Amino acid sequence: MFTQWLSSLITTTTDQERVHYLIRNLRRQYLENINVLDPHTVKEVLEAMQKIAETEHLLNHRDKNSIEVHTLATRLKKLLESISEKLSNSLEAISKQYEKALAEQSQQIQTLF
Repeated sequence: MFTQWLSSLITTTTDQERVHYLIRNLRRQYLENINVLDPHTVKEVLEAMQKIAETEHLLNHRDKNSIEVHTLATRLKKLLESISEKLSNSLEAISKQYEKALAEQSQQIQTLF
């Protein structure tokens, strides 16, 4: 099938016919994007297809990274909340121990006088 397509493309006489043949066999998504660029030569069509493919790759890669960053941010937020809660509980316990020690020390001082 590919050789038939290539043979048909090569035997087409003008560059304009080759462009038309290339464009009409594209997926709709590529066709819409390439039509906006208005290519007139096979080279321009191929360059446009390359730009579209690179753009798609960047968009797909960016979305993947965005999801990964969001996931990491969520995990980090939960971890920080957990650490914050543990620190808060520890500080509360230390504060109670300090108050208890202060009260005991105050009683010891009162018994001395």
